[in-house]
Amino acid sequence: MATFSRSFVAALLAAITLGGCDTVSPGGDTVRLTVEIEEDADGSPVAFSFAGTTPTGRLVDVRCGCAIDLGPWLTTQGFSRSDVVTAEVASARLVMGTPPTGTLAFLDQANLKLEAQGLSATEVANRSAFPSAREAPLTVLPGRNVAAFVERPAFEPVLQIDASSLQATAGYQLYLVLTLHVTVSGL
Repeated sequence: MATFSRSFVAALLAAITLGGCDTVSPGGDTVRLTVEIEEDADGSPVAFSFAGTTPTGRLVDVRCGCAIDLGPWLTTQGFSRSDVVTAEVASARLVMGTPPTGTLAFLDQANLKLEAQGLSATEVANRSAFPSAREAPLTVLPGRNVAAFVERPAFEPVLQIDASSLQATAGYQLYLVLTLHVTVSGL
């Protein structure tokens, strides 16, 4: 019952952030839905945590250790995973969590990838030259159909970072806000 409850809450939260739906095809047999993802299937923020001792000057994978499952959200919209035609990243944004007074300026580069069992990792967004701000958008890579990730029971965002310098005694946490456009059929 607790698993159902968590899945229901996660689906409900995703539904609340639903940006809208627009008919895409002239015949009206597909719909484009928008979902903003800030939490994983357990309702925890999508967060990338790493130590100040993380290597600098080269790309390093930082895993969130989370699972994004859009199945419950699709169900609340009246669709299933098998109805997914295409999916694309509409936007991705990094938000500084800790240190609480830090900015993203320590990053020389960040690449956002999606991974799922049985699929090759796919880079979907990146950025270099981060501002002295607590949040910054990533540049979405065009033409990346991520429907195969949405159709899986779960996928994981992975952040590759190249930090110019880190405070050795500090702990770092970056949050991800990911917006997807998902086109579904079966009206």
